[in-house]
Amino acid sequence: MSFVDPGYPLFLLGVLAVWTMLQPAGRRLMIVASGLMFYGWVDPRLVLLLVASAFLDFFVAQRIEDDPDRARAWTLLSVFGNLGVLGGFKAADFFVREIGGAASAIGLGVDPVVVGALVPPGLSFYTLQTLGYTLDVRAGRVRAERDANTFLAFVAFFPQLIVGPIERAADLLPQVRAPRAPTREDLVAGMDLLLWGAVQKLAVADVLAPWVDRCFSQPATALTLAAGTLGFMVQLLADFRGYTHLARGSARLLGIRLTPNFDRPYLARSPSDFWQRWHATLTRWMMDHGFAAMGGLRRPVLATLGTMALVGLWHGLAGTFLAFGLLHGVALVVWRPLRARWPALDRPLVGWLAWTPVLLLSLAVFRAPDLPWFASLTMPGAWDTPPDLRALASATLALAAAAGGAMALGTALAQRLPPAAPWVAPLRLVAWTLALLAVLTFGGGGGEAFVYWRF
Repeated sequence: MSFVDPGYPLFLLGVLAVWTMLQPAGRRLMIVASGLMFYGWVDPRLVLLLVASAFLDFFVAQRIEDDPDRARAWTLLSVFGNLGVLGGFKAADFFVREIGGAASAIGLGVDPVVVGALVPPGLSFYTLQTLGYTLDVRAGRVRAERDANTFLAFVAFFPQLIVGPIERAADLLPQVRAPRAPTREDLVAGMDLLLWGAVQKLAVADVLAPWVDRCFSQPATALTLAAGTLGFMVQLLADFRGYTHLARGSARLLGIRLTPNFDRPYLARSPSDFWQRWHATLTRWMMDHGFAAMGGLRRPVLATLGTMALVGLWHGLAGTFLAFGLLHGVALVVWRPLRARWPALDRPLVGWLAWTPVLLLSLAVFRAPDLPWFASLTMPGAWDTPPDLRALASATLALAAAAGGAMALGTALAQRLPPAAPWVAPLRLVAWTLALLAVLTFGGGGGEAFVYWRF
């Protein structure tokens, strides 16, 4: 099931209706039951992998606490168990894609549904969340959870199960241990988040997606690359932030607060500022665990490059993803000495103007079909754009500008509304009505799959 499936509103309403009638113990069971139903909707076999992953860390964390002399060995079991499963699926997906590409090149038919579809939805997200819990127990940040139902509720909480946010145990476990009934404030805030998330996904990301796909499915030219990259920049934010809003809104209706994942990332003034604003829960996880494991402040350059390479490969085993991560790693490493040499980079506008081209380059590499396609821009004729591709690029740029402007305006208005003003309630009613109209207009077909669904 997905947040944009036609049946999801009924599923959410059903969960909410039962939720309000239960006591905390019953709500914990409801979290587990609804999460397993949500995750197993497409393929019930996926539930076995989720439960196995959860119980590995549930068991290991208790052994770390009860057997401190062997804590390191138990921790390694969790690390290798989780990353082994994740890496195994990613590697299998990579080899299937490569074999499929080779078969297509020699004229053999390949089922496109099979190629690139081996990684279970959300595997990267819930794997990092459960592994992060074990590492937090090892570091003494949290106590090992002894109640299996509570821990399953932490892992299988359906709003953030597929695409995050990646929650720390210290933040989410106490909320699922004693789930509360939602207040009126929770219900209003939840509806705000749900509708704004649905508009971003259905009316922005899904409208832009086919235009961006067409730009990157053509032979590379400078104009289509520029248009496709700018379109992808808007599409990716609308898609991923839209999911996060839908996740946070669904959770808030149940009285549970999830961590915000985005804070106007395209206004970032440096690479470190960007990663504090973009997918903030992944950045936090990598700083808590990946950066420290690679040497941290003792070897900051190697630790930074290694961590960002992992961030790239976390998306999949592909040259474009690795190049994306390394590009951000190099930017993080060189930015500090550049600031020391040119203090003007600390000025907001100057920093933004210097960083944004690097961000656009990284997004172009990330979205490119492969590195040879991207490298073909250096060939003669790459700067000559045929008339049909000029029309495609112009339409994509126009849509990206309109969608990006509407998103920026909506975000700015939402952040500046005084919550206690008497005129906010009727304005919210108008906004909800317009949002529902947009969702009904663009969401009739159920919407495109979320970009990060496959990661």
